[in-house]
Amino acid sequence: MQRVIKQVGWNGLRGLLMALCVGVITLALGGCEFSEQDNELESGVAEHTLVMYLNANNNLSPHITNNVYDAEVGMVGAMPSTRLVIYLDTATSTKLYEVSYLRYGDGNYIKHTRVLKEYPEQTSTTPAVMKAVFEDIKTLVPSKSYGLVHAGHGSGWFPKPDSGTAYNSQKNHPFGPTNTPQTNATVADEYDFGFFAAEAPLTRAMGYDGDVNNFTSTAEFVEGISPIKFDYIVFDACFMASLEFLYELRNHTNYVIASPVEVMGPGYPYQDIIPLLMAPNHSLQAVCEKIMDVYRNDRTFSVTESAAVSLIDCSKLEALTESVSAVWRKVSMGKLTSESEVVGFISANVDEKKVQVLDRMKPAGFYDLKDFVEQLAGEGNVAEVEAFRVALSEAVVFADNTDEITSLGYSSDGLASYGYGVIQPKDGAESVKLCGLSCYLPRITAPITMLWYFQTEWARKAYGL
Repeated sequence: MQRVIKQVGWNGLRGLLMALCVGVITLALGGCEFSEQDNELESGVAEHTLVMYLNANNNLSPHITNNVYDAEVGMVGAMPSTRLVIYLDTATSTKLYEVSYLRYGDGNYIKHTRVLKEYPEQTSTTPAVMKAVFEDIKTLVPSKSYGLVHAGHGSGWFPKPDSGTAYNSQKNHPFGPTNTPQTNATVADEYDFGFFAAEAPLTRAMGYDGDVNNFTSTAEFVEGISPIKFDYIVFDACFMASLEFLYELRNHTNYVIASPVEVMGPGYPYQDIIPLLMAPNHSLQAVCEKIMDVYRNDRTFSVTESAAVSLIDCSKLEALTESVSAVWRKVSMGKLTSESEVVGFISANVDEKKVQVLDRMKPAGFYDLKDFVEQLAGEGNVAEVEAFRVALSEAVVFADNTDEITSLGYSSDGLASYGYGVIQPKDGAESVKLCGLSCYLPRITAPITMLWYFQTEWARKAYGL
């Protein structure tokens, strides 16, 4: 189905909406065949419900608003046993509502919007608020299964700005002259958020809500979504295919769709992927393929041809992490047991220039997992490396990326001014090749970040701490 809404224009549709009764809109979409849709919207338990949890009280608001429109259109002709529920937090309102279409006549549908709950102004990035919303969803929208789309800014596992470090400042500043390898380093020494606060980039830490300090940490996100075990979670946010982050999420969802790099402002093509998510088997690989197809071929959707998408089987992340740990035990001979020893060994034995970087920060925050582990293993250790590759192939069901990846930050020499640019392929390759998962390389020069990193479940498991 073509992107009808983008072609018609939403100003016209909003006018039509005002001309009709509130919450009802008629779409006459000839030439398309849709499944029958039940008019009994409020009865019974749904087979599957897709929840969109949207942090739009930030500079992504115009893009997320377009995403909402596209998602609503994507529900045209959906199976009667499926439901779309949207939690939308904007600068002016916060509400939970359901969107469906009632069929009448031949190929005609009436849009039905039902507000389930309106909320007072609240910070939607806090675990208490998230838990309350998902408890409301369980009560108001009973369903045999749930999927989740989480949209906003993203920074993988990295700690929140108020933790004493903030990843996004690496888009803006190199290490300051006062930086020293000590644990009392200031925010400005590592990942200052100052420029980000003034001129936030239109990329997608889970947040923010109103204020650039209102982000969600990994632990808070896991706590926030805990009322529901999801069939899948789609992260329409930057850098969320972070193994450190996903490892802590592994028991809360079966599958994850996420990007190991930045997601461009337009996000995902919801008009195309909502029907796939609503299919009986959810068609998750088809969702990934559609996202890549749109970013490669549709310049009306995104002016930038830059995307990377992964489909991760969370049940395989424990085995993948154990395979990394096996490599570490082999190369360290089981003798390196402190955080400083781990960092020292990695610094001495892993050539960062030979590991594919996934951003243009200074220094980088995300690296390709496969390249890192292979560099860590060095020469020999064939059995451990092969076991890792097998575990990786089983955990990452699908991974694809465009030949070029656009990112905000610095040039490879760290001298160019802040702005958009292309990530350089490693070793002079013609294009960037990614395994689908990222990891962090801890540094003694970023002591606050290093302390937070070694508190992650993944780092402690992988390095036997």
